[in-house]
Amino acid sequence: MTAAIFAVAATLMMLAVPMATVVDTDATFANDTAGYCIKMVDPTDEEIDKYNVFSKGSGLTLASEIFLKIFDLTIFDLTEVVTGSYKYDTAMGSKYEARAIDQSLVYEVYATEVKLVYTAQKDGKLINSADYGPEYKTAAEAYAKFFGESISKGDRITVTGKITCRSASYLAYDYAAVDENHSVVTQGVNTEYFIYDIDVRIGLLRAGEEVGKLTSFQSNSKFMAFNEVRYDYHGTPYSQLTKDSPVTITFGKYDTSFVSGGSHYSVDGADYNVKYVPADSRTQETTAQIETDSNMNLDTLKELIWMIPASSGNVTVGKSYQESQEPYDAIVVEVVGQEIADLLMYLAIGFIILLVVVIVIVLVIRQKKKV
Repeated sequence: MTAAIFAVAATLMMLAVPMATVVDTDATFANDTAGYCIKMVDPTDEEIDKYNVFSKGSGLTLASEIFLKIFDLTIFDLTEVVTGSYKYDTAMGSKYEARAIDQSLVYEVYATEVKLVYTAQKDGKLINSADYGPEYKTAAEAYAKFFGESISKGDRITVTGKITCRSASYLAYDYAAVDENHSVVTQGVNTEYFIYDIDVRIGLLRAGEEVGKLTSFQSNSKFMAFNEVRYDYHGTPYSQLTKDSPVTITFGKYDTSFVSGGSHYSVDGADYNVKYVPADSRTQETTAQIETDSNMNLDTLKELIWMIPASSGNVTVGKSYQESQEPYDAIVVEVVGQEIADLLMYLAIGFIILLVVVIVIVLVIRQKKKV
């Protein structure tokens, strides 16, 4: 329970103030916010083009990355997309403060009665050779054994069922002043939230055939992942940095928290559980990127937001920072909400116990005084 308390406390602090680290000298960006939110319910192809968002097929493929990642889709084209209901939301918000830049991003897809068909455009291998963790590797090996390792031109991967993917990310970066007009980034935190509700059948149809083998994938997982980014200027004071000053950027390994539910493939009568595989820590050697404070603004984003068409038909558009945060907050609360509720309950019980103890002590003291 102690670990949960610290995790919840850290998340609450992150929600309120994403970065709270003091740097040597504050940068002097102008305080400003900007954001937008686009919500679509069963949009037409014309509306999708009008608002310049992902096509239905691209959106569903991205939402399906959690289970499609084991397949080598580079040799396949998406040739059929069918849905019953389809809902798509996207949002982006940016906030500039005196010494920090925060940005939130949201992507949500809800689809029922889905049918996706990926058709091989050339011969190749079924399984992606990328390293996606030991659990996924085991599942991929099961697929290669069940479906066969080789793919011929015209073979089709089919996906049918329900797909819901909700994701939100928050990037928070701190800056320090180099002089009155310039700044450099000093550190950052990337936080991501994921919610999946997926129940699909995955099949393989060989070229010219209409009956093939079927497998399945289910997920009801929720989790938060976060990492830190550190900028090491090797002891050089910020005031002495130039564009040629060396800097080592360290991208920390992602940690996960508030994990609930799970995900698994079912192949030939056996289940294969899989989980989120965080990226490993890495470093990058480069030189200082010194920003001009007056250029650190939201003018470009505001121009892009201004160009987004107003609400119409099946599409609702919001063009304020507050509206951009509403879907972000909803996802965060759903991921961490139960943990926080459990913590509050735990704290409430602890408070009641403490109160009872205090009352007992007071009564004992009073009783002794009477004696």
